[in-house]
Amino acid sequence: MIMPILSTSPVASATFVPISGSPIIDSMLSREIENVQVNGRLSAQTSVSVILQFKKELSPSQLQMVDSLGVNLVRRGSQPVHVGSVYLAEVSDEVALRSLASIGLVRASPGSKQFYPSLTTSVPAIEAPTVREDLTKDGNAIDGTGTLVAVLDTGVDWLHPSFWRVSTGPVNVIQNGGDYYADLDNDTVPDSDEGPIVVVHQQDPATIEASNEYMFIDVKDDGSFDLADGDRWLAGVDANDDGIITLPTEQVVVLGEPKVAIFYDQYSGNVYVRGVNLTTSALYVGDDHGHGTHVASIIAGGQPGYTDMVGVAPGADILAIRSPLMSADILDAVFFATQNNADVINMSFSSFLGFLDGTDVEDIAIDEAMRDYGLIASLASGNLAGSQKHASFAVESGAAVNASFTV
Repeated sequence: MIMPILSTSPVASATFVPISGSPIIDSMLSREIENVQVNGRLSAQTSVSVILQFKKELSPSQLQMVDSLGVNLVRRGSQPVHVGSVYLAEVSDEVALRSLASIGLVRASPGSKQFYPSLTTSVPAIEAPTVREDLTKDGNAIDGTGTLVAVLDTGVDWLHPSFWRVSTGPVNVIQNGGDYYADLDNDTVPDSDEGPIVVVHQQDPATIEASNEYMFIDVKDDGSFDLADGDRWLAGVDANDDGIITLPTEQVVVLGEPKVAIFYDQYSGNVYVRGVNLTTSALYVGDDHGHGTHVASIIAGGQPGYTDMVGVAPGADILAIRSPLMSADILDAVFFATQNNADVINMSFSSFLGFLDGTDVEDIAIDEAMRDYGLIASLASGNLAGSQKHASFAVESGAAVNASFTV
């Protein structure tokens, strides 16, 4: 489990010092290396993923020494994937691994430790709307604008209208027979790229519930949203504040800019960037699981004033990382976030393996990301209450209870 870090003050990393001078090699990692050596002739796998914690960040000469000793550091371009003193590598020989003691290896942990998201109900009872509505900075509402939040999870369904930003002023609506069109060029003519307007969940586009409905320009009139066809998301302007968008008398706005600024798909290794290739090459990349979308919507979903379904910081940009959530992937993702100037990283998952005291190598990497890069982490501190990972008991107010357990 990764412990939460929510302070902007300098962070001293948790320390893990082996009792002896030798590095600690995780027993799970030793078994993985042994299996590769035994079964190497029967499979294509010749090495295993490993996370290495050193006493301090390695110098260029020490990095060369790691490679010369038979341990392959994972690199993104020319840079080794690392956060502070924690590095990602591939290894096929435990002897080579132990030889890294000469340059300060403290511990080696498997890169295959699995982490798990949990779909639980989350409602912002933290008065975020009060912050957005009542507080300002430099005359602007505090809504996340200017902040890049990395969401390391199962991905994000970035084509959902909740993840699109208002990009136009109010647009008039034209009625053409039984259909409605958004008059984007303000010429009072219903052009082919301006409609018809389709409501996502309702059949009748004449009266639309303002609090939770989206619309879109359906260029091919096939009833489904397809960005590649030229379809565009719309939100309604409830001018008389009656909770209903009435077309064509009330206007709409175009949701034309994705809130996802960068999408990193760890499964393929592809990176998609807003304004470069996101809206052309990532149309079929999203979130097959659903957890990451749920988390990202709590962080930055919705459009204040146009829907009631609004996240904590709807003005923030999202750096979405679609991940298998193995420990090696987590280190790679934290490194990616630091290299792309993320301000915050959210990790809403936990693992059945490892310590629960903040001294796992993943925890230490997150500490060092905060200390070295100022990357604020928001992380799950639980999700395992029903898994028999923890013992629990109830104590009434004022009472004293003895508890015993056997290991």
